[in-house]
Amino acid sequence: MGQRIFSVEAGEYFMQNNYQGETNLHNLEIGGVDLNILIFSKLMFVALISYFVLLPLLTWKVKFIRKLVIDYGVPIPRLHHVIILLAVNAFIPLAINMIKESELHELALTGIFFLILINPAKKIKDVSLSY
Repeated sequence: MGQRIFSVEAGEYFMQNNYQGETNLHNLEIGGVDLNILIFSKLMFVALISYFVLLPLLTWKVKFIRKLVIDYGVPIPRLHHVIILLAVNAFIPLAINMIKESELHELALTGIFFLILINPAKKIKDVSLSY
């Protein structure tokens, strides 16, 4: 966006490898690999599963992980956050037929992260998580 506002031209590399001719990473195609699909679909899916499912389970079961979570103040999602995430992301494609459906998924995800920040799993003790 800033590139358009300030009338900055993309360099030769980006003109050749970015399918929108812009200076950004998410529209790059390198060696036939679309970075947008790789990063924002596949790797993001792994990261979200890790945060919403694996991290709460590991925090509950593994003392070392629990200590790291407590020491660094990582907000752990509650069970209802996971349910909301699944429900909203299942509902969006069924109810809304849009070209920019991914924008609604992003909005929902940021809303859920906000809910996690204001109401994380409260008590992380040596035994369990409070859901």
